[in-house]
Amino acid sequence: MHMKVKNMLPLTDDFQPPVLLYRDEQLQRMLQLTTSGYPENLWLEGDKGLGKTLTCKHFASELEARGMGKAFFMQCTYSLGKSMEKMRDDYHLDISKRSLSPSSIASAIVKKYPQAPLITLIIEEPEECRSWRDIRRFTHALYNALLEQCGRLKFNICFTSRVLYVNALKELEGEHDSRLQLRPMLFPAYNEEQIVGILKQRLTYAFENMEVYGEEALRIIARHVARVGSDIREALEILRYSIELAADKLTVNVAKAAVEWGKDMWWAKQMYGLPPHVALTLYLAADDALKNEGSTTAVTVLNRYEQYLRERKMSVGRRTFYYILSKLSEKGFFTQKRKAGFGSPAELVFHLDDAKRIVKVGEKIDWHHHIT
Repeated sequence: MHMKVKNMLPLTDDFQPPVLLYRDEQLQRMLQLTTSGYPENLWLEGDKGLGKTLTCKHFASELEARGMGKAFFMQCTYSLGKSMEKMRDDYHLDISKRSLSPSSIASAIVKKYPQAPLITLIIEEPEECRSWRDIRRFTHALYNALLEQCGRLKFNICFTSRVLYVNALKELEGEHDSRLQLRPMLFPAYNEEQIVGILKQRLTYAFENMEVYGEEALRIIARHVARVGSDIREALEILRYSIELAADKLTVNVAKAAVEWGKDMWWAKQMYGLPPHVALTLYLAADDALKNEGSTTAVTVLNRYEQYLRERKMSVGRRTFYYILSKLSEKGFFTQKRKAGFGSPAELVFHLDDAKRIVKVGEKIDWHHHIT
């Protein structure tokens, strides 16, 4: 790294800046709904990197600073047991592995902080758990234990999630069981100006000399990030890489090179984040589209897909294949068109740059190992 950085921490996801930019409305609403009389349970909804966790950290700090209560975080993973273990270790709760449960977590928290006016449990990304049934059972057991031990006016539960509120209701609250009564709160995408503002704020803490970057360089990064979902974590990742590339100043050319790297990294994350058969379908479709000016047909991709599976003595039904295509189209990886109306062969149309990057990632994947 050539640029002299005072502190890299402000350029990471873990940093909590003293001032919360562009999310004060959500923060104040959280405080109001939580501390004004009856503490409501919240569902914070928004795509990744839109400030949900950072806002919750500021919320937790405000609760404690004002003497209003204490917040506890649990990051959900595939294994709910592992998630509970990490929460226990993070807060040094006196619970043995054998006794670990929603009820024991509630008991340990109440025992450790008996004078807390309010206890807030922040459950992050419940959709990451193995099943909604697991998280539903955990949440309701936790709710009942806290209700019994400290009363309904002394606790609430807050979720952060990419899942739509209406879908969460179906998963967490049955038709005859609406005890949570979740209150939704939306975290919208940041716009270009807001992303620039956040990057400037972070650079203020990272550098002593603010002349090490040009604003247009930040705008190039922000413009790209705003187009692909406004994920601040991605913006920071590209910013860190641009600093590694820069000689003595973050210039427009450096920012452009970092954005190109960011695009490749974004597609790599997308491909590796998809189920293997889905990723393979996307790769085969993009590869064929790249040879045909950005488009291919579902039938052509199906033939390549079936040939690949036959050679490896594997099988996936055609109905599953077309379901995969519809899901990939819904995610915006390509668009499906029919030239002659309903019943005609579906054409899959890619943006050429997207197809090139998908193929670039796909060529590096050991598909035999990845799928089996």
